[in-house]
Amino acid sequence: MGGRADPGCGAHPADGASRPGSVSSWSLEAPQTLVVCKAGGRSARAAAYLAQQGYDVVNLVDGMMGWERAGRPMVADGDQPPTVV
Repeated sequence: MGGRADPGCGAHPADGASRPGSVSSWSLEAPQTLVVCKAGGRSARAAAYLAQQGYDVVNLVDGMMGWERAGRPMVADGDQPPTVV
């Protein structure tokens, strides 16, 4: 279950089927890369790997669930209210 990304923002959605080698095509020129998952664990591991590859990375601690709990803004596709799945 990969995330969706706005093609204009330079985001790279990934899922459990993604392989570490796929990041070789990503640009190192971005000032920073934000890594996000549902609860923060997978993104923490991914951020550590990306940092080893030379990326300037930030992990969203507690993931999207923490973001939602904190009452931070979220958007959704369509007419339904935003939710973390």
